[in-house]
Amino acid sequence: MYSEQAMLGPEKSSTHRIVPVQIIFWLFFAGWVVSFFLPAYTGPGSFGGGTVTVYGRGAAIGSMLSFFRPVYGWAWIANVFMALSPFRVSGARHGKGQVYATLFIATALVGAACAFPPPKFSIPDVQTLQIGYFVWELSLLGTATWFLWSAFHRSILLLPGLILAYSLFYAPEHMLKLRSYRVIENMKAAIKALETPRGSPFSHYTTPFDNDWNLRVSFHEGYGEITAASQNLRDIEMCKHRERISDDWILLSYPHVIIHPPDPNHVPQPATEAIIVESYCNKDESAAKPWVLESDMERAALSEAKTHLDDAERILGIYVGSK
Repeated sequence: MYSEQAMLGPEKSSTHRIVPVQIIFWLFFAGWVVSFFLPAYTGPGSFGGGTVTVYGRGAAIGSMLSFFRPVYGWAWIANVFMALSPFRVSGARHGKGQVYATLFIATALVGAACAFPPPKFSIPDVQTLQIGYFVWELSLLGTATWFLWSAFHRSILLLPGLILAYSLFYAPEHMLKLRSYRVIENMKAAIKALETPRGSPFSHYTTPFDNDWNLRVSFHEGYGEITAASQNLRDIEMCKHRERISDDWILLSYPHVIIHPPDPNHVPQPATEAIIVESYCNKDESAAKPWVLESDMERAALSEAKTHLDDAERILGIYVGSK
């Protein structure tokens, strides 16, 4: 009695085995195409107002236009390999295209690195990853792994792709840590400017990461420490152009600073162009109230800010950047 394989014949039997494998490839390819029409990530809005959503096609164009940026500027290369993949299927079925498959998986790894970039290579333009990115990257990993398996016929080569796909579950948490890292580094730049002789005004220094100051995710680890450090710097900014401060908030916030008794002979400093009237009134220097020297308060605030940032780094597990 003839077996089913013998009845089909060698050619039909081979086709019968290959068709399901090709279906898997085309499913990944379709996912890649769809990803260009899905939201890929959110970034800061214009002039610091809210956030803006970038779709896959915009992300691809942006990557090509920023080729000089490590990681994000190289992600578009994987799209070239993906676009060529339909023309390489036939060769892969016959164990050809090993070089192509190897280069393809390498570019897919760059795409995965967009979710886990080294902190210094992260950019504030990418704040949170959206569904389009994950569909895009999973499609790349799946297709590249398919080519590896087809070209080398080694089942073990399926394992790296599966591990990388699983690691994407941790991408949102890592992106939030990167945002915290950028905010911390910006605050360190402000502290460094204030510690220079004659303390640089807040508007006259350069931050390592532009447009990534506000971090409003109160439930994540380290947020409390970052917020406390931000308040310390805000106190300095509000009082920077004063000599004396008798504001109740300042006196309560920095109890270790030497507090001087009221000075009836003191004439409050008038408002200037450098002092916003509302801020000036909120941080008064009344002659009838106890007061502290601004320089003493600033030293205490800087010390507390650095302590809070160190604690935030410890909580978040971030041990990079300047100390």
